[in-house]
Amino acid sequence: MPKNGVDWDEDMWVEMIGSYGKADMVEKSVKLFQKMGALGMERTIKPHNMLFKVIMRRGRYMMVVRGDEGLGIKPDATTHSTLLPGLCEAQTSLKEMVEKHIEPKENSIFMRLITEHCKAGNLDAAADVLEAMIRLSIPIEAELLHGRIV
Repeated sequence: MPKNGVDWDEDMWVEMIGSYGKADMVEKSVKLFQKMGALGMERTIKPHNMLFKVIMRRGRYMMVVRGDEGLGIKPDATTHSTLLPGLCEAQTSLKEMVEKHIEPKENSIFMRLITEHCKAGNLDAAADVLEAMIRLSIPIEAELLHGRIV
């Protein structure tokens, strides 16, 4: 685009990330966000928040939990406002998994939920996740051996 005399700006990237999201192309939104860094564009809170909106709108809650590591962007009020409804829905999904005895594809997300609940001081919610792991027959001992539950 700079070859054609059009400068990249943050709002353009935000719109492109949002457009891919509206077209149900979540992976393309993520790749575009990642490409910003490779092209020397600073990834600020605006494209970060748009990416979260895209991911949450499509129900990809675990993608947010796993994907936010290492971005180096401090969340703002918009970020938290975007994430909270989706995370509440994720907690509902956990209850539904237990009720219908649906085994997860990846067990590590349970450990992440427990860790984050403990960091927030929400020990009752962490205990609920641990109980769900037991009811779904997820091997807790393996996670204990790796030092993830302290």
